[in-house]
Amino acid sequence: MNKLITPLLLMGFACNTIYAQVTLTSERFVSIGDALDYYLSSADSIDLGLPGTEQQTWDFTHLSGSEMSTETYESAALGTFATDFPDANILQRSTDGREDYLEVNATSILSHGYVQEILGEQFPVRYEDARIVALNPTNFGDVTETTTEGGFAISLADYPLIDSLLNSLDLGEINGVLDSLRFRSTTIFRQEADAWGTCRIPGGEFEVLRIAQVTEVATFLEIHLSLGPLSLWIDLANFFDELEFEPFSSENAYLFVSPDHKETITNVQLSPLGTVNRIEFAAFDPTTSTDHITLNPLQIRVFPNPTQDWLHLQTTLSDGVYQLGIYDTQGKTIELTSVSFISGVGKHELVQPVAGLYFFQLLKADGHIAGSGRFLVNN
Repeated sequence: MNKLITPLLLMGFACNTIYAQVTLTSERFVSIGDALDYYLSSADSIDLGLPGTEQQTWDFTHLSGSEMSTETYESAALGTFATDFPDANILQRSTDGREDYLEVNATSILSHGYVQEILGEQFPVRYEDARIVALNPTNFGDVTETTTEGGFAISLADYPLIDSLLNSLDLGEINGVLDSLRFRSTTIFRQEADAWGTCRIPGGEFEVLRIAQVTEVATFLEIHLSLGPLSLWIDLANFFDELEFEPFSSENAYLFVSPDHKETITNVQLSPLGTVNRIEFAAFDPTTSTDHITLNPLQIRVFPNPTQDWLHLQTTLSDGVYQLGIYDTQGKTIELTSVSFISGVGKHELVQPVAGLYFFQLLKADGHIAGSGRFLVNN
């Protein structure tokens, strides 16, 4: 009997090993103050391999790029549309101008919506139900799929330029008063952890899960027409070319995600036909340790740390006045104040400090992040 049991135990152990090689946890979740850098590759093709349970190796060391993109994460309270996303605690800003309002907790990253440009103006698109971005834990074979609705409506009286543009459209024989604009979107988002193994990029070698991701967004733009006692909504689909509005987008992507890094190691974005639209890879310095996680766009020394009452910040920033934001681990704003730096040092007395971990951001006069970090209060 022992001779039979032993091989079975070994087979069971081997199967469990296959499916448990890489587990993604909250260690990869972003937090306030993070700034994640990526290189944009000029490559127009790449070998992605196939889904499957066997360990794979993806060798992307041939990728190169001089152009960079950055994702920064700050308190959602600093966003222009913070009041439209009361459940969000982190605002993600991308180099391309996109803004997403996220809720990050111990078990998940959720998106509550984003900022959409319509006819030259910025508007908040809030999801009726939050969209899942990432879960803790995520293992090989896990699948998530969500369909979320979002939108907004505005009075044209508040936006004279948009009002003028829409009134210039030829609506045929329909006569009436245009008074409102309505935007609606339906987003289908699907992720599947379909492969695992080792991913090599110019900055190092990393154990990863491969996440196959599909995003489809259908958008609708309508104007409200008042006809005396009657009224109706008119679909502007026939005018999308004239308005330079994209009604539908579809994108497939493969994300190579490490459990030890907040940066996605490699992100390959494909068109619906399978051609490469964009390739990004983490901008790690190969001469440094591969346990690097970007937490701070500018290194700032905090002392004493832990502290009880005073926060001293030492950096290479130019002398001047900066805005200091202090946030708890849930992204709630604890303090917003101004700090003067003299000879590279600024100091601030904490207001009624409570023991715990806190994050801070320094903002320049133009609103850009000058630096960030974390500190402990021990009293």
